Amino acid sequence: MLRRGLSHTDISKRLQRMTHTRLHYGKAGYPPFFQVAATCETLMNADRLSILYVEDNEMLRATIVEYLVEELSLPVTPVASAEAALAALAQAHYDVLLTDVSLPGRSGIELGRDALARYPDIHLIISTGHDVSGFVQNMPNTQCLPKPFDLDHIDAVLASVRQSIAERA
Repeated sequence: MLRRGLSHTDISKRLQRMTHTRLHYGKAGYPPFFQVAATCETLMNADRLSILYVEDNEMLRATIVEYLVEELSLPVTPVASAEAALAALAQAHYDVLLTDVSLPGRSGIELGRDALARYPDIHLIISTGHDVSGFVQNMPNTQCLPKPFDLDHIDAVLASVRQSIAERA
């Protein structure tokens, strides 16, 4: 899967080269090393969202995880059920809960309600081929990713989440 423009990895490499050049050549007038390193780290991780991805279809789960990790360089924890997702949420912080609606056991809607009640800052992305507009409109930090979707749709929804987080900061 190829993306237009520079990837997150390309940008990170360029930032690392710029920082190395500044540190090597910029003895006068540049901040101390730890300030440059902290600034570079902030720039490189500003758009990194930690994602908990819940999908029971193993093939789809593997494909989307590969895209999010390899192409977007995002940390992703994949699970196959709502129960596994709730256990993961109790163990680590996630910026985004991306879930299918139709899951074995509890539905993605039930999972979303529970997650938002327990973790009000999490952003919920519901992936479904069903109409869930009523649920999405009535829940904070919630968006729909209609199925079938392509990778550009994932990018657009994640960009919207990044914007929302930036506006809150």
